[in-house]
Amino acid sequence: MSKKTFFIIGLFCLFAMSGAIASTDSLLLPNVVLIFADDLGYGDLGCYGATKVQTPNIDKLAVEGRRFTDAHSASAVCTPSRYALLTGEYPIRGNGGKGLWGPSPVTSGLIIDTDKLTIADVFKNKGYTTAVLGKWHLGFGEGNNNWQEPLRPGPQDLGFDYYFGVPVVNSAPPYVYVENDRVVGSDPSDPLVYVGRNAKGVTPLTPIPPEASQRTANMFKGALKAHEKYNDYTVGTVLAGKAVDWIRDNKQKPFFLYLATTHIHHPFTPGKRFQGTSDAELYGDFIQELDWMVGQVTQCLEKHGLSKNTLVIFTSDNGAMMNLGGRNAVKAGHRINGDLLGFKFGVWEGGHRVPFIAKWPEKIKAGTQSDQLICNVDMLATFMKLTGQDPSTLEKKDSVNVLPALLSNPKKSIRKDLVLIARKPSHLSIRKGKWMYIPAKGSGGFMGSKPNHHAWGGPPAVALIGGVNSDIENGKIKKNAPPAQLYDLKADVNQTKNLYNEYPNVVQEMQTLLKKYKSEASTARNVVKVSSVTDLRSAMGKSNQCIIMHPGNYEMGSQTLKLSGNNNIVELKGAYFSWKVGDVGSGRMSITGYGNTIRNGEFEDVYYNGMTKVTDFTVYNQDRNRLASGGGSNVSITGDNNRLEGFKMTVRGSYPYGYGAMFGIGKYHSVKLDKHGGVLIKAKNTVLDGVEVQQKAFCHAIFMQSPADNTVIKNSLVEGVVRATNDMYKEKAPQSLPYKFNYKMPFSIAGEKNKSGVPIPRDHVFTLTEDGIRVYTGGGSVRVENTTVKKTRGGIRLYLASGATVINCKAIDCGSTNFNLPKGGSIKGSSGNFANGPLSDFRLGRSNQKIDMTILPSPKAKGDHNIADIKGDGHTIVFHRAPGPLDTMTRPIVVKGNNSTIRNETEYPIVLKPSASGNTIVSFGPVTDMGTKNKITQIEQIKDAVN
Repeated sequence: MSKKTFFIIGLFCLFAMSGAIASTDSLLLPNVVLIFADDLGYGDLGCYGATKVQTPNIDKLAVEGRRFTDAHSASAVCTPSRYALLTGEYPIRGNGGKGLWGPSPVTSGLIIDTDKLTIADVFKNKGYTTAVLGKWHLGFGEGNNNWQEPLRPGPQDLGFDYYFGVPVVNSAPPYVYVENDRVVGSDPSDPLVYVGRNAKGVTPLTPIPPEASQRTANMFKGALKAHEKYNDYTVGTVLAGKAVDWIRDNKQKPFFLYLATTHIHHPFTPGKRFQGTSDAELYGDFIQELDWMVGQVTQCLEKHGLSKNTLVIFTSDNGAMMNLGGRNAVKAGHRINGDLLGFKFGVWEGGHRVPFIAKWPEKIKAGTQSDQLICNVDMLATFMKLTGQDPSTLEKKDSVNVLPALLSNPKKSIRKDLVLIARKPSHLSIRKGKWMYIPAKGSGGFMGSKPNHHAWGGPPAVALIGGVNSDIENGKIKKNAPPAQLYDLKADVNQTKNLYNEYPNVVQEMQTLLKKYKSEASTARNVVKVSSVTDLRSAMGKSNQCIIMHPGNYEMGSQTLKLSGNNNIVELKGAYFSWKVGDVGSGRMSITGYGNTIRNGEFEDVYYNGMTKVTDFTVYNQDRNRLASGGGSNVSITGDNNRLEGFKMTVRGSYPYGYGAMFGIGKYHSVKLDKHGGVLIKAKNTVLDGVEVQQKAFCHAIFMQSPADNTVIKNSLVEGVVRATNDMYKEKAPQSLPYKFNYKMPFSIAGEKNKSGVPIPRDHVFTLTEDGIRVYTGGGSVRVENTTVKKTRGGIRLYLASGATVINCKAIDCGSTNFNLPKGGSIKGSSGNFANGPLSDFRLGRSNQKIDMTILPSPKAKGDHNIADIKGDGHTIVFHRAPGPLDTMTRPIVVKGNNSTIRNETEYPIVLKPSASGNTIVSFGPVTDMGTKNKITQIEQIKDAVN
């Protein structure tokens, strides 16, 4: 059952229990107008002590209602603050438990799951009409927002009937209005196109002066008419007009209006009639325009006889910012955050203690003040109680019903504690009673200090306003300052004295409480059961869930899967997904979110004609456009901290008829190869555990590219396909590539001695697939454990990694090399053979490797390769032998580098080339020394050998 509709059921029971309410018809539900200002500080209003600005309309709300002195935003940053307001959850629970810390970027998708209960849903569940006007800044769409209409999911998918406003913020593009899910003034012939930072040809904007403070340059081109409708100096007038019109048009039934102003966020662009009207520069003028906007709304309520039954709440998303406009206001004598310590983005009180005023005639006593600790995260539970719904049914208890603090005067504190967020995760802090604990030095916010800096904060900004704090001296944190901060806000609301060293027991208590919230945020998940691909795809776009797929066979057609949500467990046990080769020209699943675990399940590419393998190239070639389509990798991972567990896939496509590198890629592109890989990792901290890849197409089975790092692959199996070259001489049909090339090599192959134009070597093996496990330059470090790779071009091929460890692995029957390592890499307890290619090559002179491995006999080896080619210097190597009879093969272990220590407990010979010098060789097999200064010791007996 959807959480959004859960509250409707049982509503009559709830009313019956009330005693004061006989039926839903007799309940006169109040209208609610929530005005959410932007960057308005604790000292920016007349009713909070300002003298350099005039705010008569907002002051009137306080005179006719209740003013709160200890109200907070859950975050000192705009986007997480809005997340908390709408969802009733601390921002640390957002982003799949990773937390929301900064403003959403221009290309952000919607950051609130559409099945999450919001304050708009609370009102919708009681029949309200709902709207959000103004600044959104919570993203649109799924994954990255490409700004293509419709902009969905968005506000209308979170309980709002109507949206009009600024899609991001007035200091960031696109500088257009959005109405519902369309750009206002959009034109299909001149679409809005995102081109990124520093691009040329972007659409011009309204000119603003430097003193208006920073505005990010446009990142969009096109949509000229839409841009023309947006003028920085008229945004306030437009939004106020929209609010008045919407109230007028919806006055016949209960309504909820969330008016999120862009005032007083920079740039400071007050309308012409407000310019120069305050004594606090453009900053103050912008406040006075905000006050006018509030007056427009309250006067509209009065005009239509709605004031008496309307709850009006006015507050701000965070504290004031010490940007250029703020600094100019301070120089003019205005105290933007009053006497509080700190500013926007920081966790000191000035960053999140905000104005909060509530007016509801005859319900809220006029002219009163409350010192109750409340937060914007509390609005969800409060609105539930206000509309006759039960806040105790909320799954998460971050939101507290503070309606008693609005309507009466409770003697005891309603809130026991409060989690508060700064821009930096290191400064996630906790409030309990009078105590405020910050687990680090400083504020965790802005740190600008020079005239050209846009964002001032921290000690330099405190010094600018003449603030006092015991940890600060001359605009810097003292060297001997405590490692964290503890303040008694009842005695010292301005945080002048850090009491960390004086109350160790309180510090310990606060640390424990903060740790509890962090743990809850990182582990909580909702269970979602799905039985269709459509539902699975939808669920994978959301976060913090345990998604369970019903077992069954799912033919995917052209559908793909995208796991863009975070912190999910996706259980696919018993679920089999198949794609017909040719129906999809790219990957099958992309994992762009992070913190996810995908368990079990099976992916398979199948040929539309029922073939499982190609045995006749002539037949195959007739349908090559359909049979041989590949592209991309079946699974691509670009989000960090993801895991694949017990997952199996069979990869087909990309001209898989046994030619591999010989005809597929390179200079001639004889079959115009379209690669199709298994798992591509371009992310950090990826774990593959118990994964099986049957790689029957030409590409790598598992491979890492930048910015991958710290990849772990364990308990897994990779298997490719090899083909004996003798089979190629049997191909006589005109379509046969060996026949077309007169059974000669079309070009040389990396890792092979055979050159272009020479006959295809007989008694040789070429691989169909590329490497089993491969790291590219920039692919970071990798650890491979308890894993088998066989019949691929390169087995466990890690020479381009920044670091590599291989433990208890097996690589056999690979065509170019079974193992190789980067500088300093290591192999322990592993084994491999040399049937089709070298056991190992030490690529490009990589040095200082530590190798302990068993050579498996290869009595039927094909090709002219050595057992191992040891290049580089300073290796420590031990070769063990497998139990059984001595191998009669005479292939050597070739050493070309210097100063290595090699112990060879096998019968295979070692050949030291002329370039080899200073090596220490202990060997059972014979040693041929063509080098210099090498020390050689023969072993007379080895274990497990049978003569």
